[in-house]
Formats: sequence, C-alpha cells, structure tokens
Amino acid sequence: MTPDGRDGPGEGGSGADGSGTDGSGTDGSGVDGPGTYDTAKAEELLARAAGGASDEELLARAARDPASFEPLVRRHSTALRGYFARRAPHAADDLLAEAWLQAYTARRGFDADRGPARA
Repeated sequence: MTPDGRDGPGEGGSGADGSGTDGSGTDGSGVDGPGTYDTAKAEELLARAAGGASDEELLARAARDPASFEPLVRRHSTALRGYFARRAPHAADDLLAEAWLQAYTARRGFDADRGPARA
C-alpha cells in the first residue's frame, strides 16, 4: 500500500490477481481476458473518442451533411484496408476506394430501424 492509502502496483484490487477486476471483463477496457475481445465495448470506446457519435448517428447526419461521413472513413479505413489486403493484396487500395464510394453514394438510404450499420 502506498503512503496515501491506495493499493500499489501488484497489491490489493478486487481481483485475485490484484488487477482491480473480478476477472469478468467488466473493467471497461473492451478486453475480457487473455485472448478475448469485446467488440461492442471497443466500438463504444471508439465512438466516444470520435466525439461520441456512433456509426449510425454519423450515417444519419451524413444524409444531410456530407462532411459527417469523414469520421466513418477515418474510423474504419485501416481495418477495411487490412481485410482487402489479406484477400486481394494488389487491389486493396482500389477495393477500399470503391467500397467507400459505394457507401457514400448509398448513405441517404441508411435506416437505423433495419439494424446497425455494421450488420
């Protein structure tokens, strides 16, 4: 314990390992434990980092304000390009550009009542 009464590194915490968690993955990190990953929690953290807007909110705004589409591109381009690069390494950039062009063109047709943007 530190002089001010807090647990020091490797001490205390509520978890048996001293991590401050109970091992249930509810520490808010988006990681549920070794080898697991809570996608919903990670997306929530990304949304907060991007001004709190979810993908669905950004798409709804983009129907009226095309500039609202840009955060979606910044948020998802790295993962999307990686996906294309693993499947078609020589065409990944072209596929990424085409995917964003199609998504931008169809942005006015997004309906949150039909499900999330990533479905």
